[in-house]
This record gives sequence, structure tokens and C-alpha cells, in this order.
Amino acid sequence: MAMQRLAVNLPVLIARMPTVMEDPIYATPKGRRLTQHARESLIRHGFQEPFNLIDDIIDNASRVATQNDGASVYIRRVERRRRSYDIVIESDKGIITAMRHLTRRELKNLGRNYGFDPIP
Repeated sequence: MAMQRLAVNLPVLIARMPTVMEDPIYATPKGRRLTQHARESLIRHGFQEPFNLIDDIIDNASRVATQNDGASVYIRRVERRRRSYDIVIESDKGIITAMRHLTRRELKNLGRNYGFDPIP
């Protein structure tokens, strides 16, 4: 019975879901500018509009590193049973991208690939 109700309401639910292309958000609630790439990638990486979590990661970063290209990498350790990390990458053009729940290994690989020291 519950599946039938879901099937009947599914078109309505889909119609109400926000998409990246409709009414795009160009800044976080605290006014940090989002690049076009960020607007396209944040939802794919597990962030939800209006992107309060982006501000939270930047404001409460455990570490801030600098990439070879000068972009700032805000790294926040997430307190969980297994360590994971949330990161935000910001350049002078605005927020470039962000990722959630990275393992220590994934974070080290990003640091190696993009030229920043993720874990001192």
C-alpha cells in the first residue's frame, strides 16, 4: 500500500525537487561566492542548498592549507567512529568545489595531486 502511494506521488515529488539549473544559488548564506563549477558540483558531492555546510566547514576548519595554484583548502575533521574529512577549496574567484566524508588516504591523495599538505 505504501509503495502505491509513493508511486502515485512520485511525479509530484520530482516536480518539487530543486535542480542546479533552476534558480541557481550564487553565494553561501554568509555571502561567499560560488563559481559555476561549484554550483554544478556541490550537490553531486553531497551538499544541499543553501549550502550552510560550506560556511560551517570554512568557519570551523581544523586546518587551512594552500594549493600550488594559490587556492585555499579548508579541511575539517569530522568526529565519527572512523575519521573522515570535509574540505572546501576556495580561490580568489570564489568557492571552487567541496567534498564530504573523505578518508585520510583520499585526503592525502588530493594533497599530493594538487600540491598541498593536508595533514601536518
